[in-house]
Amino acid sequence: MNETISELDFIDQAALLNRQKLPERLFHAKGAGAYGYFRPYMSLKEYTKADFLQSSEKETPVFVRFSTMNGQRGSSDTVRDTRGFCVKFHTKQGDYDFLGSHLPVEFVSEPAAYFSYLESIKPQKESNIVDKGKFWDFIAKTPKSVHKLLWLYSDYGTLKSYRKMAGYSVFPYEWINEEGKKYLVKYYFKPLEGIKNITRQEAEFLSGFDVDAARRDLFETLEDQKTVEYELYIQILPVNTKAISFNPLDVTCVWTEKEAQKLAVGKLVLQRNCKDYEKEVEQVTFCPGNIVPGIRLSNIPLLRILNFACKDSERYRLGSIRQQEEMVKKLQVEREEWPVYSTENYTNVNLEASIRRCFMQAGIFFRSLDETMQQRLMDNIMDDLMFLDDSIQQAVVMHLQKVEDALGKKIAKSLTF
Repeated sequence: MNETISELDFIDQAALLNRQKLPERLFHAKGAGAYGYFRPYMSLKEYTKADFLQSSEKETPVFVRFSTMNGQRGSSDTVRDTRGFCVKFHTKQGDYDFLGSHLPVEFVSEPAAYFSYLESIKPQKESNIVDKGKFWDFIAKTPKSVHKLLWLYSDYGTLKSYRKMAGYSVFPYEWINEEGKKYLVKYYFKPLEGIKNITRQEAEFLSGFDVDAARRDLFETLEDQKTVEYELYIQILPVNTKAISFNPLDVTCVWTEKEAQKLAVGKLVLQRNCKDYEKEVEQVTFCPGNIVPGIRLSNIPLLRILNFACKDSERYRLGSIRQQEEMVKKLQVEREEWPVYSTENYTNVNLEASIRRCFMQAGIFFRSLDETMQQRLMDNIMDDLMFLDDSIQQAVVMHLQKVEDALGKKIAKSLTF
């Protein structure tokens, strides 16, 4: 009898062991997390009725998750990649999820093109190895992707510290005040220690020396009882389609300071590490649709798809665990019914004008870099393009020449065609 009980206990323990780790996220699988608070500098009730933004005396608890987009668990923190910067605000009106990126733009705005991009960076079905040729073929066929390409292949694409990484909303939100007045808003979290990037060579060295460089840096800083701080800036545009001469929902472009000045409105402070990484960092979920009264999602088709994808990923990975938690939340918190999406459209700007704006902004970004950083950006692109098909090389060079003639010509010369 005792042997039977012992065997059953062993089976239970084995079953628990098998379930200690959740299925891995398809993207943003490797992350780091920390707890802290957010406090606005002043009341923002002029722009939104969101409760946590009404007073400079109000501190809102937050959980922040940083991540690499393409890397699987065990991959390097320093490789060239888009980083996630997600903040969960635990407000009295419910959880508000901010899903951001360390780069201010996306490759494309359209859902079909975005899924083509995701397919281009996924490992191949046969080998489970990423084929760089597929990514560059996507770039060659997608002119508007060139703006983010330059950000990603500059030193901004490689880093070793989440403490020195910015966070951009990329997608604008819609804020509504008590009088019903609407504003389009973009967020920018700026690290108070400054933004610090590294070269491709240092990133490659650290990939072999310490694959957890960024995660370790954040953990050890907080473990030493130091804080990590970011200042929140916002850009605001009144919702008036006739007054806006560009498409503010085009995520391949930024809002310039001339179009919408950045205003410092609050501080995000991280104070402590997690106690259980698997439960607190891996089981945490973020979804654009988790909003609060006073904030809506802008009317972008891609954002609607991402909202569904996040919810579906949560159902797949967490299943009954999350369903039980949601039932408890519904019993504990009476949430005000609030529409998720704005109904505002910006169809007064044609596609050709949008493409010209994208190329123009890519050129402005390139010229904002000093000569050394420009050269490193070109070297990083050439390092990837060197052994690809001539047709892909030529198409990419054509895009780059439209951004900055000298940029395209220098890369063409280095590729000898």
